[in-house]
Amino acid sequence: MTISFNRPVRANTLSAPGTIRIDLVGMHDGRTALNVAGNFRLSDDRKTGVFISDKTGAELIHPGAAENIEYTVVVSGTTAGAGAVTDDKGEVLDGNADGQAGGDYKKVFEVIG
Repeated sequence: MTISFNRPVRANTLSAPGTIRIDLVGMHDGRTALNVAGNFRLSDDRKTGVFISDKTGAELIHPGAAENIEYTVVVSGTTAGAGAVTDDKGEVLDGNADGQAGGDYKKVFEVIG
């Protein structure tokens, strides 16, 4: 999974689980994998983070044949809990796109099996 930012981010603020929450749900059988763990590799310009889990989707939820999987990705833009993703200046993500620092970004998408 690749996450792109409009500014360079601090590498030490990308963690899953932590500032990035990734959940998988099997759309037919309802199996789940919550707070999937993994590491991020940042591009040289630090605007793109590639998430790498040590497990495959099949290992995480054991989907059935032709199982669709819903992914929910939440990028923290608040300093509560595990902290927030920040840029080079320490400014937190404007995840809710209101023009001010703060607010989580959430994206839900389905992968067709």
